[in-house]
Amino acid sequence: MPMLTIRPALPSDAVALQALARAIWNAVYPSIITQAQIDFMLEQMYNPAQIATEMDTGYRWKWVESDGVAIGFISTLIENGDTLKVSKIYLDPSHHGKGFGQEVLNHIEASARRAGATSIYLFVNRSNQRAVKAYQRARYEIVATLDQPFGSFVLNDFKMQKRLS
Repeated sequence: MPMLTIRPALPSDAVALQALARAIWNAVYPSIITQAQIDFMLEQMYNPAQIATEMDTGYRWKWVESDGVAIGFISTLIENGDTLKVSKIYLDPSHHGKGFGQEVLNHIEASARRAGATSIYLFVNRSNQRAVKAYQRARYEIVATLDQPFGSFVLNDFKMQKRLS
């Protein structure tokens, strides 16, 4: 079985993170949202300046690697000292179904516990049923249904949360 490694990303990794985000989003999201929305969101959330700004303001970006090859990334932020926000969690779809997603969620939960967090939350597109089901298997619950304006688009998301005991 391939070995999964999760390691910190650096501001100098921003261009490579952007490239991986573009590849993953263009593989996953065309059946969920329009190409125009994909392109807009990639430009807004994954341009190198935005990634560097997030890193400078407390977001922890990390690479997810299988046998030394980047297959995904995560970005998290501790809020209010007791909540971990999962801002981004993406794996190349060619690596779905191999247990890597659960390993990444376990890593996130362990990080949250080390930071003293009592809960974890994230947002997921309501039409991304594969992801919704994966989070539910990991004991995340839907706590809100949201329609949030984002540029000229609307994000149709579930807010999902997991309480840590």
